Amino acid sequence: MDRHFKHLLLFMVFWLWSAGVQIIIISSSSVQAISSASSLSASSSDRNSLSCAYFRRLSGGAASTSPSSSNSLLLPDETQQEQQQLQQIRDQFNQDGYVALRNFFREEKLLLGDDWYAFSIKYWDRIFQVLYEKGKISQPNHVMNQEYIMGKLRHPGFKEIVHRYPGRYELSLNDNIHNTDINSVNDNNSIDSSTGGEEAQSLYADMPSLQPIIDKLEPLIVSILRQHPDYKEGKDDGRKYNLLKSMLISSPDSLDQKFHIDTKHMNDDEHLPAHIINVFIPLIDIPNKDLGPTEVVPKSHFQTRLMYNPQRRQQQQQQQQQQQQQQQEAANPLQQVVTPLSNVGDVLIFDFRTLHRGLANTSIRNINRPLLVLAFSIPSFHDKANWPGPSIFE
Repeated sequence: MDRHFKHLLLFMVFWLWSAGVQIIIISSSSVQAISSASSLSASSSDRNSLSCAYFRRLSGGAASTSPSSSNSLLLPDETQQEQQQLQQIRDQFNQDGYVALRNFFREEKLLLGDDWYAFSIKYWDRIFQVLYEKGKISQPNHVMNQEYIMGKLRHPGFKEIVHRYPGRYELSLNDNIHNTDINSVNDNNSIDSSTGGEEAQSLYADMPSLQPIIDKLEPLIVSILRQHPDYKEGKDDGRKYNLLKSMLISSPDSLDQKFHIDTKHMNDDEHLPAHIINVFIPLIDIPNKDLGPTEVVPKSHFQTRLMYNPQRRQQQQQQQQQQQQQQQEAANPLQQVVTPLSNVGDVLIFDFRTLHRGLANTSIRNINRPLLVLAFSIPSFHDKANWPGPSIFE
């Protein structure tokens, strides 16, 4: 490089630094998306196309020291950087129906891996003790392959706990009266501490704060939900979304779930942007399939509009022969299956309409696999289908 040009370049860098301009270099390899495919996945080149790189915002203007910086981006404008980050992730989410991000909760790892994991163990033990005391089960703890009296509803269970599949339970966090987040709701769309009183609130003793987790997610989640044509913030309370909170626990020897969606499409005539989103946050490392990670079918959120509406599907097949190939793909959704393996600090975000399932927990470690689950929806939509309603305290 010419000596005079070097001097000029050094002078410009010094001048920018003295003027207070932040120069941020972000390596595309510093944080990576998780996209580990199962045996049913497509080729390696297809798997790479499913990845979504998340460029973490660096605090204090610190530069990345990653040795792999050949594809670095120079983004001196922090606002522009954030917009590009959100746009990239949002585009990937819209395209594939899911996105998996590594080290999204880098600063919150101790909160998740220590505090929330410890709480998941306590909550699990407490709620089965209460089920026993209220005469709902025959033993004061979970025993695989025993019949649990969880009601005769579509999702057998209660307001506090739902039996999703053999060995797999979802434990609600929605009725904690100490939660002051205006966006939080329970299955009746309001904070209600009347059922069970202090006894019910004892389930949430020592529950860690969720606010740091919600605050980190909110810019991304709101940017996705705002794409929906019915999105409108609450006029009276400024509500940006409805939020349901729970823990999804897969016990040892739990079974593989069937592929399913968590809600139907709002419009059978056309595909609309997501109106409700699942956020799965692991509380322990899930390095392999033994602990039962979640499988997703990329792009299936487009196909399920017809798959779960047989009449509409038949009409469209008759009227639009040119879409025959698309319908055949919809009838065989397992052509591509992706299994994002994750560690504490990672996050899996997917559309409620995306086909997914939890795998069996067959680990020789004989431990529960707990996930923190946050379900964000547009303010006008309330998910009433996934929580039955009656309380174990009634």
